[in-house]
Order: sequence, then structure tokens, then C-alpha cells
Amino acid sequence: MKKLIITILLFHVMIPIAIEKHVSYAENPDNNWKELAITETKKRYPLGQILHIQQVWKINKDEDTSVERFKLKVRNGHNVFGVFVTITYDQHTNEVRNILIMEALY
Repeated sequence: MKKLIITILLFHVMIPIAIEKHVSYAENPDNNWKELAITETKKRYPLGQILHIQQVWKINKDEDTSVERFKLKVRNGHNVFGVFVTITYDQHTNEVRNILIMEALY
């Protein structure tokens, strides 16, 4: 009986926490650009393993256009290297205008 009560209490505590984290993740637009950078890197290096991702900078070029750059650490076979993904997008519509991918030695 004790185990049943503890299990019920854990479900009532853990479910709202999981839902709350999911909602806050969906509301953060920066995560969308990070996910896009990961997706584009996986397209270019389908067998590569992404070890780390970091946002390098974000600038507003003008009233409508923003640019974000991410650096990803990728392992492809025995090689470990950095990939810079630069995403240019419209701030108001979130429409992607340009994606630039550059490989760098690590």
C-alpha cells in the first residue's frame, strides 16, 4: 500500500514538471535556430556525431534581418572538427533567408 501511495505522489509531482519544461522549450525561439543548425549539419555529415553545440553570436543587421552563428563540434570517423553554421532570417516572420556552413579545423 505504501508503494502505491508513493508511486501516485511521484506521478503527480513529475508530470507537471515535465509538461512545464516542454512548454518553456517550445516558447524559446532560439532553440528553433539551434535545432536548424543541428539538422543542417546532419544533412552535410550524415554519419557524423555531434559532440557539442554553442551559439557564438547573434546580431540584428537591420529592422527585419537577424543573423545567428553556431559552432558545432563533430566527430566523423576518426576526425574531430568544428562546423560553423550561420543562419540569416527575418525577425518578424522567422523565414530563413540564408544558411552558410563552414568547416574549421579543431
